Amino acid sequence: MRDERIDEVEAECNRLLLRIEDYRTANEKLKAEANLYRANNPGSSFYIQDLPAHTGAIRRASMDLTRALAKMRRP
Repeated sequence: MRDERIDEVEAECNRLLLRIEDYRTANEKLKAEANLYRANNPGSSFYIQDLPAHTGAIRRASMDLTRALAKMRRP
């Protein structure tokens, strides 16, 4: 295994972890906003989004990590 391939995998792994952290932060913020809305407007509903931009970023980072791992396994 070459050091540059290992470094690439590490960088992609860190990128994925950052995207997951961003998603969790945005999700917690959205949940807090929903709870506040429900508290101020009893009987009403609040639609919680899927956060498609964040989940898409996680999927892309995951695929990039998968590619880097496959590349690392090549001789």
